[in-house]
Amino acid sequence: MTPTDLEAMLENLNHRATRIEQILPTLATRNDLRNDLAALGTQLREELASKSDLEALGKQLREELASKRDLEALGKQLREELASKADLEALRKEFRTELAQRFDDAKHYALVLHEDLKSDIGLIAEHLADVMSRLPPRDR
Repeated sequence: MTPTDLEAMLENLNHRATRIEQILPTLATRNDLRNDLAALGTQLREELASKSDLEALGKQLREELASKRDLEALGKQLREELASKADLEALRKEFRTELAQRFDDAKHYALVLHEDLKSDIGLIAEHLADVMSRLPPRDR
């Protein structure tokens, strides 16, 4: 190796050492890591629920599941009622058809009664005219 190559290697090594010196202060030491782990462990223990908290959470979840079952039952009932609504709509349509038929029948019957009444009035009028023609004239 030539002296210039050695100088270049030494300079390169010097640059590397300078970069390492800049990074070293930011790296955590073994004690720093142990202290951080201990603090993290304490924090995790505080955040973890106690047994009673877990039991309360379990009770709440069971109640919510029961509520979900209630909602499913209500949904089933509503679906049945909606099916019943379709049945009611069909029944309503049938009722309207029958009602229209009954109105037509009543209208026809009323017309028959009207014609019969007109006929009876006509007979009474003819009879009255006949009776009046046989009576002597009245003086006024």
